[in-house]
Amino acid sequence: MSPPRHPPWTVFGFALRSPSLFVAIMTAGFAQAVTVITTFDNLSNNNNANNGIGNLYQSGDFRFASGGLFFYGARHADYPGSGAIYPFSNSGSIITVSRTSGQAFNFHAADFAARDLGAAKIVGLRGTRADGSLVSTSANLVGGVLVPQNFGFAGFTNLVSLQFTGNDQLDRLVFSDLVPPPASDATVHFDNATLGTVAASYSEGGYQLGSAAPAGMSIQSTMNDSHGLGVAGTGTIDLTHAGELFKLQGFSIHSQLGELGLFRLIVTDESGTQHTSSSFPLGSYDESALLQLFGGQAFHNNITNARFENTTGQGVVLDNIYAVPEPSIALLAAVGVVLIGVRNSFRTNHHHPGRTRNHSRVTD
Repeated sequence: MSPPRHPPWTVFGFALRSPSLFVAIMTAGFAQAVTVITTFDNLSNNNNANNGIGNLYQSGDFRFASGGLFFYGARHADYPGSGAIYPFSNSGSIITVSRTSGQAFNFHAADFAARDLGAAKIVGLRGTRADGSLVSTSANLVGGVLVPQNFGFAGFTNLVSLQFTGNDQLDRLVFSDLVPPPASDATVHFDNATLGTVAASYSEGGYQLGSAAPAGMSIQSTMNDSHGLGVAGTGTIDLTHAGELFKLQGFSIHSQLGELGLFRLIVTDESGTQHTSSSFPLGSYDESALLQLFGGQAFHNNITNARFENTTGQGVVLDNIYAVPEPSIALLAAVGVVLIGVRNSFRTNHHHPGRTRNHSRVTD
């Protein structure tokens, strides 16, 4: 006669037959937005030639179109170490990126490699958004270097097409599907705050914001006719969640004067370790763009503090912050260990009354 089956664990009203399932459910919220890194490693040839691949190259849902696309063989002097594409004309042909599905996308980074050891090169970028608006910038390559040079980009969100203008090699593009949620869904949006209010701290939605220069902090109108929290000069703004862990999912940060500028983000994780991003242009950042801030590392998860630091000396306005509370990883691990221990104890001690728990046969 086999022993009875162990009863399921009941946690938050759910019947769980495995403690590990509980841990899996609790940690499901740590999933990241889908990020697609497109490389051209399948384009390989051990020759020293320019290898043509036609006018179109397809990688998953992403399509690269030009008047002619080429890649260098592995023995060519300009081979960058892995597969990379470049346009046909030395006069600066355009490579256009779009999706066969027509779905909008975000663009975050790319590697560019020069085709010779000449002067510095410039690659132009121009994106067309789903609403018809345009975004553009350029990447200035260091001259005399053949190895790939990595560039990160902000503001290339919700695109339907992306154009690269230049005659150098393109590789390792970072895209994502995540589109920032509407401002009305922001965790902290400041729209109910009184304009001009100056305070040492501001609270909304369970989150607190403070500044190292509170005398210069105030509620201001933003460029999109909403409200934001501004700080003058080189002041910083700190975001916390009542001493609890949270996950930063997005935000907008702009100059008080509508000018271009740079900022960096400093986050403090559960262990007290600080992680500082590179300096990036002021603008709107979604969760996948936060990964780019920290070189692909998800340092914006499980944090106790996020500090927005202006690195160009001009006042900035912070608006539309997206964040969610997160359980402590240590707590999740402890709960998992306790549940597994209880399960093992149950298995050891559970037996039928009047019967000896051993491996001998029991006769009635």
